[in-house]
Formats: sequence, C-alpha cells, structure tokens
Amino acid sequence: MEFREILSFVLLAKSHSILETSRGLCLTPGAVHKHLKTLESELGVRLYEKHDGALRLTDAGKAILPYFQDILDRRDAAIQATSDWKRETAGVVRVGAGPSFSSLMLPKILSRFSRKYPKVEIFVETGNGSHLRESLRVGSLDLVFEVAYPPVDPADFTTMAMWESDLGIVSSRPDLPQHCTMARLADVPFILFQKGSAMQEIIDAYFNQIGFQPNVIMRSESAEAIKAMVKSGLGVAMLFLYNTTQDVKNGSIRVIHTDKRLSARMVLLKRKSPFTPKASFAFAKMAEQMSWPNLHPVAQ
Repeated sequence: MEFREILSFVLLAKSHSILETSRGLCLTPGAVHKHLKTLESELGVRLYEKHDGALRLTDAGKAILPYFQDILDRRDAAIQATSDWKRETAGVVRVGAGPSFSSLMLPKILSRFSRKYPKVEIFVETGNGSHLRESLRVGSLDLVFEVAYPPVDPADFTTMAMWESDLGIVSSRPDLPQHCTMARLADVPFILFQKGSAMQEIIDAYFNQIGFQPNVIMRSESAEAIKAMVKSGLGVAMLFLYNTTQDVKNGSIRVIHTDKRLSARMVLLKRKSPFTPKASFAFAKMAEQMSWPNLHPVAQ
C-alpha cells in the first residue's frame, strides 16, 4: 500500500469521479483507476461502486475512509511541524464561508493576512453550511466560518472564535415606520431563505417562539438576492445586520426596529485534531482580533 494510492482513494471519496480525481492529482484517469484497484486487491474488499452516474463508497470504503484521511492529516501535520520548527509561518490555509461572509467580511482579513504572512497560500471556498462542514470534516478545508446552527458537535469540530450579530427586519418601503410591532407586519410580504437552510431554521424558530406567521411571497438561498428584492420594494426580509451595514449607510434599505429581538452566532471552526498548523492558527487568531461592524466577539 503506497501513499499515492491512499491519496487517490480519499480524493475519489470527495469528487465521486475518477476523472475529477485524476485532474486534482495531475494524473491520467488510468493511473488513478490502477491505484484504486491495487488498494481493493490488497484489502480484499470493494471500495466504491457506481450509483446514479457517480462513484460512491461502499460500506467498506466508508469504514476505511477515516483511517486513510488520518494518514493524510498526519502527513500534513508532519510537514507543517517541520515548517514551524524552522520558525516559518508558511503553507496553505483553506478557508470556507457562506456567500455573504465571503463577499463582505473575508476580503479584509485576507488582505491583512496576506500582507503579514506572504509565504502562506490562501484558498477560499464558498458554499452552504452543510457542505462546508462536510468539507471540513473530510479534511478538504482547514477553517470554516458559518452560522452556529445546528449546534457545533465538539466531537467533530473545535471552535476557534465566535461572534454574535443581531438579525433585523429590513425594508425599502416608505410606508412602514422605523419602529413597529411584529403584529403590524403580519400582512406585509416577506422574502425569506429557502426551507431547510440554517438561516431559515433560526428565523422559523424565532417566528414560532413569538407566534408570528409571515406572509411569505418568495424564498432564496442567497442573502444578496434577498437584499436585491427588498431594495426593489417587493417585500421585507430578516437578515444578519452585519450583512446590511453598507446598504443602511447608503440608504438603499433601512432596519425596522421591532418589539422582539433576535440574535445568532457565527463561529470559526476547525476539524477536531490534536495539532493545528501554525498558518491556520495564525489565521484564526487574526480573525478573532478583527473588528467587523455589527459582528461582536463572544468570549468562549
């Protein structure tokens, strides 16, 4: 069993495609296929099978994957430990975040971090919370910014930093007062997030708690798309206030203050591991010390 065979298998588990795996490794599909068949022969089990046009791990493959991922992690840790021993902050930090956080918050820290640590390469992936947590779990990301919902499982992840932000009703409609009760908004059109998303589950729990039934006319997975609809006067929405700072400042939308407050937390997560690479630790410490409008640090 060779390291390259293990690497091919772990990447296949993420991509579900021999072609995509070969591209990621800069190998031919034939070479990757040979690596996988060699592993299967040595272990005496089928590791993957075709299902709905994609390659999926068998039960045996799923059972083995964490051990092979651990081998890769230890290799990366050894490389990083050597770099740390040389007193260098170098390597790669792979960061994941949602679309809004990636566009509004990340540029500031990425710019500052790159200036301070020019030897560190930064990779950013944007996606929804469940996708990012899974990428972090399998090791294709090092750090993830996301809403702390559902609650973080301490068996899988370590919280490196935490912030809190209020959510507020935002509108561009001149007929709505800046201060009003939730009851006043009962007949107002609402533009909300898609059902099943972490954001919408937080908002639904809040509405249920206060006994409010919104008049939903539209749903979207994108906070930016929701803001665009609000700016067009199509309805009101409930968004993180950190996501509306610039829009409120330029007057394109305004926050309606209600009688019921809602806040939620953002967290910076890393996968549970006894070793944190120096570059990832430096990035997390810088993120923790950043000053972002409407996003307030929470002591752990």
